[in-house]
Amino acid sequence: MPTLSTVSRFLPSWSTVLVGLILNYALKTSSTTVRSQWLRRTFFTLLWLNWRSLPFIWHLHLFGQVPLLHLRLRLYGLDKVFAIAKDPFDTKVITRGTATWDASDWNMHLSNSSYAKACDVARFKWLCNVVGCFVAQPFGRMDEHVPDVVDLDGLGSCGGGGGNQVGPAFGREDIWSPLAQTAFYFHREIPIFASYEIDVHVVAWDDKWLYYVCRFTTPPNKKTSSSERTLNCVSLCRSCFKMKGSRLSIPPSRVLSISGVGPDRSNWDRAMGFRAEGKGKAWLKYGGELAAKKAGKLGTDHVLVGEEGWDEDGMRDYEERRIEGLKIVGRFGDVRGWENL
Repeated sequence: MPTLSTVSRFLPSWSTVLVGLILNYALKTSSTTVRSQWLRRTFFTLLWLNWRSLPFIWHLHLFGQVPLLHLRLRLYGLDKVFAIAKDPFDTKVITRGTATWDASDWNMHLSNSSYAKACDVARFKWLCNVVGCFVAQPFGRMDEHVPDVVDLDGLGSCGGGGGNQVGPAFGREDIWSPLAQTAFYFHREIPIFASYEIDVHVVAWDDKWLYYVCRFTTPPNKKTSSSERTLNCVSLCRSCFKMKGSRLSIPPSRVLSISGVGPDRSNWDRAMGFRAEGKGKAWLKYGGELAAKKAGKLGTDHVLVGEEGWDEDGMRDYEERRIEGLKIVGRFGDVRGWENL
């Protein structure tokens, strides 16, 4: 006997119902021959089943995170949306999805390629929530967190093109994050029409790379007494942070710190001080050059331009856990020599 949860899997989402109603209206308003009607019905049925894979739908899912973030900031405020004064390892960002018709393979499971597609949106949402990806004004009135010199009524632009931005590193500091490597471990298939969650969180970082995982899980099996979600797939990702117009890599610890991540509000308060003085970008650049010099990528005669105390990034409390995580991600697939295969 099928359970209610099993039956509900096959119910269309509200967006699919909306698309179906629009297509049904378009079909009814056309007056053609019977043959043409059947051809149109076939076409519209295929369109209805695969509309999520149409051009620009992926872009809407991805970049739609930005206006949603602005809405959440207005509704809940800065502290409840961003990871200010939070542990970077324990901060988990959840993205929900469904194994729709167009995302599944002929085995009636979520296609392997769809995992990577879903990871794009989940990673971007993590960036938005943790390091403030593309965050700009307006944030609403949050004067208790922002220095008086910052104009909360100005309308900033992505990448720092205008206005005064009080969002984390991806605002005024012109930081962006290219993805370098992804590995997937498929543990159990996700059946077609099943709902799933993607849990994204940090596992380690070094002077250049940030390592984080995307865990795909589905609701617990009703046939068992366990309340734990079923693990379906784990994706280990590696990315770095670059400053716009430069090849210089910014240490992830600096980006996390200037975004307010940390054991208390001290990192966020310091970041606000940097922005009030217009020194946030210089502090990030100093950290990047410091790491590059330690790695021997800068000449010994290169002079670092900074101020007293700029060697510290405020992330020492997580050093032990960071090193433990590096031991695991050290087994990440080594692709050196693959180009000669």
